[in-house]
Formats: sequence, C-alpha cells, structure tokens
Amino acid sequence: GDTAVIKALLDGGANPFLTLPDGTNALLLAAGQGYGGVRGDGIRIVVPTPEDAAGSVQLLLDRGVDVDSFNTAGNTALHAAVNRGDAVVRVLASRKARLIKNKAGVTPLEVAQGAGGRGRGRGGAPREPRESTLAIFRQYYPDAFAAAKTN
Repeated sequence: GDTAVIKALLDGGANPFLTLPDGTNALLLAAGQGYGGVRGDGIRIVVPTPEDAAGSVQLLLDRGVDVDSFNTAGNTALHAAVNRGDAVVRVLASRKARLIKNKAGVTPLEVAQGAGGRGRGRGGAPREPRESTLAIFRQYYPDAFAAAKTN
C-alpha cells in the first residue's frame, strides 16, 4: 500500500506479475488480500489507508497487471477490496473489474452483501452488508442488481 515504494520498485525493474505460490499477486495484496485489520498491542508495520491502497492498485493497473487476475482460491482484487475499503473498490470498478465467482461460488457483490467464508461475524452470525460498497456496485454494475431482482 505504499505507492511511492511500489513505484520505486517497479521503476527499478521489479516484476509486478510475480505471484506467491497460491497465485496471489501484487494487485491482490495491494487491494487487501490477507488484510485482517489492526489487532493486538504488538509492534506492527504501518497499515496503509484505503486511499493509499487505492493509489497502489491504480499504479499496478497502470503498469499492466490484469484487473481480473485471481489466486488459486479464485479471489480477485475486487473480492479483497470489499473488506479493504470503498476507495479501492471504486478504482477497480472504474477499471471494469468483473464480478467473478471465486472457488466458493461467491462474487465480490455477494461479499459486500455479507456472504462468503470469513464474512461471518462473531458466533457465526451473518456479517452485515456494506451499504457504502453496495452503493458503488449499484453505480458500476447496475445489471447485477437487475439480474438479482429477476431471479
């Protein structure tokens, strides 16, 4: 999420297309894949704001990383961004990220609606929908909402 560092690395020849063994690439990481928020009292690295993360996502997209790239779980940057912040979701949506189902059969829209894996709250209760994120999805993906009403 440190856009200046990512830019310096890319300008120095770093390969933005490398992945972790599970297929997670720099775009997914910048978008929030693996982000669990701040926990505990221990020393930690500085966590970028959603706006900083959005800048990093934009930079990686500008350098040619596929907006719809995914890891072995089928998660895309848009899946990750739902939990990271609306600024990141907006960048990806504006770059035409698709609402792809992951291996669990869940789209980023459904994650925003409260579905998906770790999306359950304490005690197994369903997670609350992210209304601000859903508003972004309504703006960029109106057909997804129209299709849901007819099903």
